[in-house]
Amino acid sequence: MERLIKASLLLLTVFLIASCGGSKSTGSPKGRPAWMDNPAAAYPERNFLSARGAGDSREAAENNASGNLAKIFKSEITVDQTTRERYSAITKMSGSMQEELQTDMDQIVKVLAGETLFNVKFSNSYTDDMGRVHVLAYLDRRETAGIYEEKINANYDRIAFLNEQLETISDPVSRYAVLNAAYTVSQINKALLDQLNFINATSYSMLITGKEDLSYSVLGKKLTDAAKLLTFSVSFAGDDGRVASMTSETISKMGFPIVQNNAVVKINGEIRYEDVDLKRENMEFVGWNLDLNVIGPDGSTFVHIDAKGREGGVSKEAAKRIALREIGKNVGKKLEKELTAYFDTRLVK
Repeated sequence: MERLIKASLLLLTVFLIASCGGSKSTGSPKGRPAWMDNPAAAYPERNFLSARGAGDSREAAENNASGNLAKIFKSEITVDQTTRERYSAITKMSGSMQEELQTDMDQIVKVLAGETLFNVKFSNSYTDDMGRVHVLAYLDRRETAGIYEEKINANYDRIAFLNEQLETISDPVSRYAVLNAAYTVSQINKALLDQLNFINATSYSMLITGKEDLSYSVLGKKLTDAAKLLTFSVSFAGDDGRVASMTSETISKMGFPIVQNNAVVKINGEIRYEDVDLKRENMEFVGWNLDLNVIGPDGSTFVHIDAKGREGGVSKEAAKRIALREIGKNVGKKLEKELTAYFDTRLVK
């Protein structure tokens, strides 16, 4: 009898070891979940959008699954971080329109693909024999469509509010500022609409009907027309023409015409160079100072850039070329950023 008991215990131990070995699941104690082989079996495509993801941890698997889910949404436009930040700031300017990219009612997942997806949820995780964690990201089409509709309609309201302001604004600087803000909101709305079209095409069709005047394409055309009326002139003292050329290129890329006379906005400045002797063999140094002012139609300076530096090269001309590259950073992206920030301050709050 004692041998029989020992044998039974041994068999039970072997069985327990065998049952605990192999695949592990942190979310499905019965083993490999059905969604690993067929997500639609657990989340039917007519009701859900889903994508699998894997990683060395639960967090990594969720990020991977979110990225895979985002690949379903192929927006026609790319919304960069600067546009997202401007959108967030613009939508906070009115107390009645505090629509943000975050809300308590849904889960927001920012994924590596550059998309922001709303109402994304995750299945229980599953860990395979190799220790790889798997998870399924999914969203309920009908439930998520309702969230998107709310956000898109709030954006439409904001665009309509900005459009109404244009009826009482005549000066070209303020008109451009308002249209630029409306266009920024429309960029976000276009991305949300593109996502909604994949989630629920019927909701998408209903939302865009009758909203043509508030659309991304129409506002883009209006913004282009407004930019053509906002003329710029560029003039720098102490310049051999290269700084003015770089500055004019920045302004032209923003869509503003460059004129010689009767400009609405004037960019005046001065560039100074000086030889610097650092007593280093085979090296020449040039110091530089940039003073740039953007002057509006009322004569006030609304952007001022004061920058300076010192560069070295094998000759004075080589050092000056390096100095011009540094100056170019100030009359390029920095000037564009400062101008855009100024236009946003012109909005009626």
